[in-house]
Amino acid sequence: MAIQDTLVIGANFLNHDSGIFCIDVTRARAFGMSTERITRYKHDVLPPVPVVRELLREWQIDPRTIRRVLVATSLQTQMRSQVKRGLYAEVSSLRGALGARYLQEVVRRTDQYVSLSQAGRLRLMVKSGPGRRYLVSHLARGRRSVAFPQMVAAEFSRLFPRAEVEVCAFDHHLAHAMSGLVLSGFEDPLLVTLDGWGDGFFSKAFIRSGTGLQEVSASPTIRALESPERHRLHGLVPAHILATGIFDDLSLGHFYSIVTWLLGFEPVSDEGKVEALAAYATPDNEFLEALRKTIALDSEHLRLVISPAEAYSLYFDIARLQDFVHRLGREAVAAAAQRFLEERALGLVQLLLAEHPRRAVILSGGCAANVVLNMQMYERLCPNLYVVPAMGDDGTALGAAVLALQRSGASDGQLQFLKKATLPYFGNQHPRSTIEGALNRNRERVSFEDRAGDWPEAVARFIHEGQIGAIYQGRMEWGPRALGNRSIVANPCLEETRHRINAVVKRRPLFQPFCPTILDEERERLFERAYLNRHMTCAFKMRKEFWGCLPGAIHVDGTARVQFLAAADNPMFYRVLTEFKRLSGFGVVINTSFNLHGRTIVNTPDDALDDFLESQMDFLVLDGYLVRRLSRET
Repeated sequence: MAIQDTLVIGANFLNHDSGIFCIDVTRARAFGMSTERITRYKHDVLPPVPVVRELLREWQIDPRTIRRVLVATSLQTQMRSQVKRGLYAEVSSLRGALGARYLQEVVRRTDQYVSLSQAGRLRLMVKSGPGRRYLVSHLARGRRSVAFPQMVAAEFSRLFPRAEVEVCAFDHHLAHAMSGLVLSGFEDPLLVTLDGWGDGFFSKAFIRSGTGLQEVSASPTIRALESPERHRLHGLVPAHILATGIFDDLSLGHFYSIVTWLLGFEPVSDEGKVEALAAYATPDNEFLEALRKTIALDSEHLRLVISPAEAYSLYFDIARLQDFVHRLGREAVAAAAQRFLEERALGLVQLLLAEHPRRAVILSGGCAANVVLNMQMYERLCPNLYVVPAMGDDGTALGAAVLALQRSGASDGQLQFLKKATLPYFGNQHPRSTIEGALNRNRERVSFEDRAGDWPEAVARFIHEGQIGAIYQGRMEWGPRALGNRSIVANPCLEETRHRINAVVKRRPLFQPFCPTILDEERERLFERAYLNRHMTCAFKMRKEFWGCLPGAIHVDGTARVQFLAAADNPMFYRVLTEFKRLSGFGVVINTSFNLHGRTIVNTPDDALDDFLESQMDFLVLDGYLVRRLSRET
């Protein structure tokens, strides 16, 4: 067996959106996936062990040939923490024993399990193989804990039995920023992170300094976990909401997440619903005035500063928060939260640009998922904007990998190939034999035919007729947006399209809009002002004359979160749009992620078939196979 040298793996470990990013500079290839795509537990915190296994499969690596593994994590404070031994084995076997396939089931069944007596728990565990493995794991390790680096090294040593495993860590915000620098192609940008929390800060800013980055701004969080105000939340806030950490550290991002929970959504997951709801009301109300008191702009130190007294009196007073919702309405509260986020984020970036003038801005961190905020940044502050496709914490794995490679001697030239990847298709790809196997296992439920040569044109005709379907092709997207490889597609010209997808396919609130993919040649025709955003990370205002022509592609305020597509980006998906333009006059299709509500984007062909069959979609294209549901009478 040929012995390989070091394998460098960037990782987000034991934090929401755990995942890995691996860069092979010798072969100029990259692999990036979040754990949730394998487990299908949204925003999974599980150690990314299954994703590393997927990397080995994808790159056909024999783990016994690896001599050294460098694991670069993206949270320095973790290096000093203590964690349970065998955490991955224990958590994964417990999930298996509970039989919970998706996150919502995990929360419900875990609560049921915890409510059982000790004898009842034991009886449940011994019934299944995963349950028995959980008991063995739990009893063998008990409550013993180890240092975080030891846990990481132990997990990777099981995967790479002959390798020396080294664990290092980089500042969370530096990892966020570096992921943007290496992908954007901008030479001398201002890099701004906006997050809920990370190594004691919720925002940082950097500029280039030689081959590295110089920190020029740092906005600290306020630790609230041990405060009396935080302790009083027990009984008022559900345990699984407290477990998200949004009440543990005061920050701009966490404040938005608290409002997300207040409005009945899942925090650290459904913030986009608050953003969508905000368009239905005006923000000028007393809730916005209360929000403004919690964070101020510190022009002397170029940062945002939290007022603990004001923050505690607002965000930790649940009755006061609920009173705002009762008196003002959910829409007005959402609008105020959105406006407050925009005011503070734009104020910070404007201050930074005045002190450190730059022609380009790169955004990363969870708050950068807010496409309306990004639109305001683009229109009001900087026309050269880049938002990291995986702007959340899964994206820090890329930054950590780059930092580790640079520390090991890799040059900027060796990383240039990443900038050429205009679309972030860094995930896995299943061979056609796997797809054919999945289809054959479902012959009693579906019919299928090989349309490898003309499926794009067929899809365009189907959606022009009003059908809704899904596309599964090539490598998976890295980040939260479907970009043509794991997508549900539909006709944006039909008024009923959005209602039908929301009601019977995605099964989510009816006020949420859907995003379009649009031919780049249509950009100036359809939009007042827009740049070539390939990643659906920014909203743009559509010209009002087209609102009635494309009702399914816009939100109530006339904005659309767009993926602009050129021929070289995704040739097959481009053919769908060009044929649809020939049929309808518009090179526009609705493109939303291929998953049912509460689930992650599909990973395997079996996932794709499951979600297709459990929805009311009309067709599925599975790597060139056109799949239809068999009627019950067949």
